[in-house]
Formats: sequence, C-alpha cells, structure tokens
Amino acid sequence: METDNYNEKIDAYLDGEMAGEELAQFEQLLKTNEKLEKAVKNNLLLREGLLQIDRETKLRNDIRKWRSEVQQQNPPQPTLRPLRTRLAIAASILILIGMATFLWVPTFYTDQHIAATVYENDLPKLKTRSADGENPMQIASLALANENYPEAIANFKLLPQNDRALYGLAHAYYLSGDYDNAAASFRTLQSRNNPEFQERAQWYLLLSLLAGNKASEEAETLLNKVISDGGFYSDQATGIKKKRQSFWRR
Repeated sequence: METDNYNEKIDAYLDGEMAGEELAQFEQLLKTNEKLEKAVKNNLLLREGLLQIDRETKLRNDIRKWRSEVQQQNPPQPTLRPLRTRLAIAASILILIGMATFLWVPTFYTDQHIAATVYENDLPKLKTRSADGENPMQIASLALANENYPEAIANFKLLPQNDRALYGLAHAYYLSGDYDNAAASFRTLQSRNNPEFQERAQWYLLLSLLAGNKASEEAETLLNKVISDGGFYSDQATGIKKKRQSFWRR
C-alpha cells in the first residue's frame, strides 16, 4: 500500500468509520506496513496538536468576550495612560494563557492518557451474529464490539478459559475500566507463554497498569522489556518512555 494514496482510509480508520472486513484488512496491514503505521501515528499527533490549538483559540476568544462585556458595563474613562493600560491587559492575557497551558498540557502526559492514546482493541469487530447465534464466543465478541462490556465479560466467563477466551475477557475488563482485573487476566495469559499471545499480553498488561495508575516497578520493568525486545510494540513503548520522562510530568 502506498501510504500517500490512503489518506482517506487513514481518516476513516481514526474516525471509527471502518468496519468488518475493511477494518480487519487495514489493521492487519498496520502490523506489517511500517510506513503506514507511522502515517497513522503522525495523523494522531497532528490531531492532538490541532485540538490543543482549538482549545487555546477558544480561551483567547473567551477572554476577548469577557473584556468586551466588562468594557460595556464599565465604559473607559479618559486617561492619560492608554498605552500602559493596554500593555497591562496584554500582559494579563499572556499570563492567563500561560497558566492555562501549564495546567492543561500535563494532562496529555499522565499515565492514563498515554495508555488511552496507544491502546487498540485488536479483537475481530463482529457486527452481527451468524445463523446459529448461540455461540458463546460470538455472543461475547459481539457484545464487546457493541460496547456492552458487562455482557461481554459475563459471556467470556462462560467459556472454557483457553487463551483466546482469556484474551477477550482481559480486553473486556480493560474497556469497562476495570484495569485491575484486566491486568490480572493479561498477566495470567502472559505466564502461559503461548507465542500467539505472549507479546500482546505483555504489551496490554503494561497498558493496564498505566491506565490503572499503577506506576509500579512492574510497569517500569515491562516498559523496558518491551523496548529491549525490539518487537512490534517497541517503538510505541519508546514513545511512552519519552513521555513519562517529559518536563510536563509533575
């Protein structure tokens, strides 16, 4: 795939407009096409930057509106020092913008936000049931796709706890916000040493610990291991480490 020719597909993927076979094919391609993966990451960073600009613009507009309302309620009196007054107002605005930035930007560097920006549910996205409609795995996966996490958890628990069912259960816990049980499930799956799930279980265990604000020695060890292993998630783990060492983490 030539990434430059697939901007619309990247936008559709990030906007959640892909489904079914198209989504599955795109996500599979992301795992093998480094150029496309970087394009998706860059698009995400661009969107975050635009969102920051929008918020700062809104803040400036709110300040202008407030100033206008104050001036209407209190018409300016003749003064011999208009320049000094304007400079004082400008300085106040800059201070407010600086304070807002200092308070708001660090939210992008919390462990919870970092985990949220890199987490991706890589389970098949089922939209409808098959003819029999009573397959517990299918019912659980469909509930997960429809964001009915309690039903998904309940049905995954009905399944024999093979690795695939446990992987689905762990994601259902994660998406429901139960990061402790998600971490426990991914930890169990990792300990089984199944090559199909070993690397993914390790990665999502790390994200569960970060999302649950469990900045423990285990999380730091996992992060360094993912980086040193040089596997599929190594670049993302390196990005996480840089963010966690950022000036904005206070």
